[in-house]
Amino acid sequence: MAVSFSKFTSTNRKAAYLTSVCVAAFLTTNPGYAQEESDEVFRQQTVVVTGTNIRGAEVVGSATQEISADDLAVSGITGVGDFLREIPANFAGGVAMSDETQSGQDVGTGGANLSGGQGVNLRGLGALSTLVLVNGRRAPASGQFGDFVDISNLPTAAISNVQILQDGASAVYGSDAVGGVVNFILLDQADAPKLTLKAGVATEGGGEEFLASYVQPVNWSSGNLVLVGEYYSRGAVAATDRDRYSQGSDFTRFGGVNWPAYSSHYGTYANIFLGDQGGAVGSPVGAQVPTSVGANQVLSNADLIAATNGRGYTTNVYDGTDILPEVERFSFYGAVTQELTPGLELFGDARYTNRQNDSSIGYYFPLGYNLQPSSPFFIPDIDPSLLNADGSIPFSVVIDDRPMSRSTEVDSYSLTGGLRYDVFSDWVLEVAATYAMEDQSRVERQPKGAGFGVDTIYCALSGPVGPCAGTSITPWNPFSSDPLTSAQLDEYFGSESLDFESELFQLSAKVDGTLFEIAGQDVKFATGVDYRIEGMEGFVRADTIGLPLTEGPYSRTERDAFSVFGEVLVPVGDYVDVSLAGRYETFDADYGSEYEDFNPKVGVDFEPVEGLKFRGSWGTSFHAPPMRFENDDPQPLPGGNAAFVLPASRTGPCDSTLVDFNGIIGTPGNAGEVCSFSVIINSGGAGAGVLKPEEAETWTLGVDFQPDSIPGLSLGLSYFDIEVTDRIQRIQSGQLNGILAEFFATNGGGAFASALTVNPTEAEAAAIINSGKFLGTFGPPIANSPADIAMIVNATQLNIAALRETGFDFNASYDWQAGAVDLGVFALGTYLTEYETQAAPGLDFIDQLGKYSSFGAPVPLRANFGGRASSGPWSGVMTVNFVDDYECEACYVPGATGAPTLTTTPVEIESWTTIDLALSYDLGEQFDGFLDGTTISLNVNNVFNEEAPFLDGGTGADDNIPSAYDPNNHTIIGRTAAITLTKEW
Repeated sequence: MAVSFSKFTSTNRKAAYLTSVCVAAFLTTNPGYAQEESDEVFRQQTVVVTGTNIRGAEVVGSATQEISADDLAVSGITGVGDFLREIPANFAGGVAMSDETQSGQDVGTGGANLSGGQGVNLRGLGALSTLVLVNGRRAPASGQFGDFVDISNLPTAAISNVQILQDGASAVYGSDAVGGVVNFILLDQADAPKLTLKAGVATEGGGEEFLASYVQPVNWSSGNLVLVGEYYSRGAVAATDRDRYSQGSDFTRFGGVNWPAYSSHYGTYANIFLGDQGGAVGSPVGAQVPTSVGANQVLSNADLIAATNGRGYTTNVYDGTDILPEVERFSFYGAVTQELTPGLELFGDARYTNRQNDSSIGYYFPLGYNLQPSSPFFIPDIDPSLLNADGSIPFSVVIDDRPMSRSTEVDSYSLTGGLRYDVFSDWVLEVAATYAMEDQSRVERQPKGAGFGVDTIYCALSGPVGPCAGTSITPWNPFSSDPLTSAQLDEYFGSESLDFESELFQLSAKVDGTLFEIAGQDVKFATGVDYRIEGMEGFVRADTIGLPLTEGPYSRTERDAFSVFGEVLVPVGDYVDVSLAGRYETFDADYGSEYEDFNPKVGVDFEPVEGLKFRGSWGTSFHAPPMRFENDDPQPLPGGNAAFVLPASRTGPCDSTLVDFNGIIGTPGNAGEVCSFSVIINSGGAGAGVLKPEEAETWTLGVDFQPDSIPGLSLGLSYFDIEVTDRIQRIQSGQLNGILAEFFATNGGGAFASALTVNPTEAEAAAIINSGKFLGTFGPPIANSPADIAMIVNATQLNIAALRETGFDFNASYDWQAGAVDLGVFALGTYLTEYETQAAPGLDFIDQLGKYSSFGAPVPLRANFGGRASSGPWSGVMTVNFVDDYECEACYVPGATGAPTLTTTPVEIESWTTIDLALSYDLGEQFDGFLDGTTISLNVNNVFNEEAPFLDGGTGADDNIPSAYDPNNHTIIGRTAAITLTKEW
């Protein structure tokens, strides 16, 4: 599978799409295009209720939340993924297209989330443990590991409603329904054509949005058809457009560390470090080069400028970095229903999305390189204090002539067809089949730097000697202020192309109806079978790791899943309903893994008086290991099934005795400094038969109150208790900095301590280095022998963890009328009372509630509340969004001298409150003719431009681009504003 971006240009695509939208809108001004000239219009009879397989039944024992298309429109948020990020029960520390410069594997496009997709993370249990359905059907897996469903590919205009079941539901749906279920119900019918145009902007800069969508229904007496087209684009958001990063990584104005003073001694012009100090990140600078040096000029020692404070030139490390990519998306959707004969109905839908993201990912900071004596640009009479023991010159400089870039693309397809047959009485048989596929690709353009073969940058600094003998790489003068030529940039930069294809086939049959009556009330029953085939494979092609060309497959993994399920709804008298459900599911994979699981669920509703309902449920749930987690075939690049040594990019406090430091960075034993140590990253899949399903047990109790005596009042409260065992954990690249910070702060502890092999034996290190998955050394090729290894990070998957979580969901709303004005207030939130994790069996549970974690532990309270009003053509909504305060126990703070220091006391992270406003005006109520059915809306989100709370997670300790807020709970995009025009005929 080859990655291809040879499609229409952006301008041509926009023009073609907008032309089609306008033509369709013109045609449908004639109502005859919307339906036949007949009063007889076919109406769908099936109402989807998420959480039960019984038609027409309400969910018994569990709480549900429904988000309508109007709710989406009023929010002013264009993408459904961004909208769900604001839902209190959806904690963002899972898969999200985060506005964060440091992209973790499952966060941004730099890792396993290769196409920049968005997932859902109910209850903070992770996207793995949230089942995402589209029209009640499964969707193909996304990401390199296939461990989430990408909801950003759904066209907003096609969404009828979103139903959220906030309870375990494997007894109904099978694997993955641990934290809950999110079911996107797409349009199957519409009454009138609808055109939507929207334009928006982020007021701090960037993020310009445009959306055009069109819905075309065609209805007739025995069926209906609905067609949807949607185009969406958004401009990139540069990091330096936000105040948090506008002055670089000097965070003293926020009470944080001045990282350029201690760890980011890089500038547009070259710094020369003192010799044998590591020559990387925070080494002391001994001299600076002049600001005007020709491309072929050889400097003398007299030309150099003495550095002050050991810092030299600095730069804004966020220059050239986008915190949100440029996005362009095309989506098409169609659904059809046709009554073939009385009692026999054909239905189907098809969906296609193409989405492309483009972003700049910053300028290149050569790390750990030295100018060799064999270079034609070597300074012959340089002060010996500026030389390493091998005679090379340690230096730093930013290559800012061409930013590194990342382009991603995804093609998502889905096709469903089925039959619905009235068997007898109220019994209905439904058979449906779905085929869905997602083709994801990513192209990164970056220097051919430190790798596992010939290092292009090293050879450009040394000439054709030693390991570079026989090469003809153009020499690079790092001291020159002239830009690199285009030829040099093409020679020094390469690309990595990664493509993954995920497929799903699902065939299911279900029959449901009334079994019999008890005291005049129907006992309902549903049963059925479900069969799935899931497959995934990939291909990579790269020339960025020091080899002329690396290419090869990520071998295909495939498995079958078969399940049998049943559900019965029993009314007990007039006040009690009891639901019993169970599902047995088996998995059989081509790579040898086999497992099975049975999950029961019991739900009870008790309604002693009308309008007051008590409910409760108990059940078990599970999720099967994602397929790619069980594939351990050697793969050609880091990030897959590979192992490699990092000698200089992982650090800890120099005065720590937990590991043996290698002295490349920092001085071992010195307090207030950070020192490097040699690490083996052992990443990839666990292998066939190693993992077993993650299991969960869930209890809920709740009450709903909707009294007839107070019309418009609705109150709900739910308590939940979840215990997860055999939890599948994986160290992701974006989490490693936080994990190591926690490791040192807790004297060798932390939630992932069991995945770290500290000070391994030479035999343990050699076993990995000599294995088929070992690639080599990333960074300077020193301190990389088995004897040098201070830690092995087992960045694979393990059933090592357990989790206990308890809390409350609450909702309240009250609508009333005051004269000619309709008014309403509302509140919705999730309050956690317990969130504890166990890193491995036998260890103590650790309280993670309200504690910052790089892998996204939840805060105690998230809530939305506000009010709404409407009168005549006007309507408005104000929403207050609240994220609770919490604390960081392993953050960096300025020490007594200002140097970065791991905090010894928890640092408070303030609560965050933002306000959104929506105002709409129905032009049709004031004007006749063409404006009939036309509404204009204004949305301003984060009205007062409240900045995210500051925290320093410490990534600046071992790289150049520190993070300055928690993207799991906050965003730094700031205020956004949008105008929307809708027209219905």
